[in-house]
Amino acid sequence: MTTMKFEEFIELGFNKNEAKVYLSLLKYGKADAKQIIKDTGFHKNIIYDNLDKLIEKGLVSYITESARRIYIVEPAEQLIEFIEQKEEQIKTQKETARELAKQIELAAKIQPTQQEAMMFRGISGVKQVFRELFKENKEYIGFGGPSESVNIMGETYWHNFHVKQKEQGFKGKLLFNDTLREWGKQMKNAPIELRYTTTEFASKTETLIWGNTTAIFVWVEKPIVTLIKDKHVADSYRKFFELLWRQGKK
Repeated sequence: MTTMKFEEFIELGFNKNEAKVYLSLLKYGKADAKQIIKDTGFHKNIIYDNLDKLIEKGLVSYITESARRIYIVEPAEQLIEFIEQKEEQIKTQKETARELAKQIELAAKIQPTQQEAMMFRGISGVKQVFRELFKENKEYIGFGGPSESVNIMGETYWHNFHVKQKEQGFKGKLLFNDTLREWGKQMKNAPIELRYTTTEFASKTETLIWGNTTAIFVWVEKPIVTLIKDKHVADSYRKFFELLWRQGKK
């Protein structure tokens, strides 16, 4: 057991905190949350959140003793089953990606002259793209959205964004990676519907679609946004979003 490293579990699809909580529980075989908090030094919210994720993955279960939960590591075979489920999910995603690639390629051939693509850089560029969204006043959908977007734009900007969105009366649907649940709780009053998925999106990227517009954000220190105005491209991304949305959880 001592040779196991949390980095090895990350390679299997665990996030960093999940891996450390799982390894801590492995030390004991079974333990309550207080033991794991003491062992890892994590805040109790992080412990409970990641224990719930491990239970959902089928790797941990619990029993109740004296009104407290005792968490138990499931048999090692469950780890293999977890990976097999991920393989099946990746297989489905590859099939969807191939179909979407065909549709995008066809769309580009059908109406190449009707496509307009623009690139924006920096915080001012991001704001300009969102001004386009507010000008069109259309409901939007999106997936991705790393924590960097909060760090770069600031919580105040996003709060004001949703206040203005609510005033204009259009809604949104966002699909976040499961690691952003804590941030999602701060958005409970925003006019958006949130779901979460364990699907790993490309790091630091976010995709938004509204009307015939697709905006692809790269949230680096000086953010980059590619804006594509094309009905066929937007429809293709919209179909991909709908597939992920059905798999997402509240």
